[in-house]
Amino acid sequence: MSKRAAILVGRLQIKKPKNSAAIVIMRSSKRNSVDTPEKVKQKMPNIYLKLEEVGISYNTNIGLLDKAVAYLKKEMLSDSIESLKNINLDLKAGDSLALIGKNGAGKTTMLKTLAGVYPPKSGTVTSQGKIASLLDLSMGFSPNDTGITNVSRKLLFMGLNKQEIKDAIPAIADFSELGEFINLPVNTYSSGMRMRLAFATATCIEPEILLMDEWISTGDRTFLDKVKIRLETYVAKSEIVVFASHSFNLLRNVCNKGLVLDKGEIKFMGTIEDALEYYDSEIVGRNIRDKIVLNAEQKDFKLEKAIFLLGQARKNKMSEDALSKNAVIMAHEIIEEYLK
Repeated sequence: MSKRAAILVGRLQIKKPKNSAAIVIMRSSKRNSVDTPEKVKQKMPNIYLKLEEVGISYNTNIGLLDKAVAYLKKEMLSDSIESLKNINLDLKAGDSLALIGKNGAGKTTMLKTLAGVYPPKSGTVTSQGKIASLLDLSMGFSPNDTGITNVSRKLLFMGLNKQEIKDAIPAIADFSELGEFINLPVNTYSSGMRMRLAFATATCIEPEILLMDEWISTGDRTFLDKVKIRLETYVAKSEIVVFASHSFNLLRNVCNKGLVLDKGEIKFMGTIEDALEYYDSEIVGRNIRDKIVLNAEQKDFKLEKAIFLLGQARKNKMSEDALSKNAVIMAHEIIEEYLK
């Protein structure tokens, strides 16, 4: 034993209390108090996803000819289109949010903004937690590279280190059921094979925040059953879920909150049932009401046209003329349709 070690041992022996068992119990008790679930939960970082006054816009790239035509027609053309406008969102652990809206409402844009694919033109996006996005699954796959190479690259982008990538590849190959095809270039795969590999890769790690655009349904019946089980497990283990779908039943099964988007703006946010009811009554209902008004206006216009045709035929006394006869027939048909 070195002189320094002897001194340290001597100091420890001097400070050691008579009841050595008590100190062991105290140390054991101290460790146990640190390892209790409540203490561990307090030490874990808070999982959250937050958007503050976020705006997303795209350049329209309108050509000079289109601008000239619009100018002559006295029409206004914008150089950019706002896909999201002043979006505020604050999600915490336990939140499962449904994005509800028509095609073009901004659902996919919001998901890609949350995933970091689209940087906001205004506002801020902040998050705490590991994010997995099941949006464009094959994004980042090169058709000329082998399945193994594509998987390794994708996992690297997802934040895995070399050893984690090496450990994950066998499970991905097994789940995708590609066999030896995983060593061949992706451009030799069928679309179903590419989707299976992309899905197996994207879902090989358990996220804390899950972003999904529609429920994935590809492959044969057996593989679909595997996909369903994995997705259900994936959703259950995620702290936060943001899910866009047109299937109300799926949204009810997965989500506890709903956000209604229309033309890039948040129109409503609340419980999933309240959000679906709002969408039905206000967004879908409004469209139906607008169509009814438009149809009525069109019918009124046609009626005016019919009356004009009849008036011209009588005025010119051209009832024997073939063109005039057709006009009269058309007028009567319009009137009959109007009176239905």
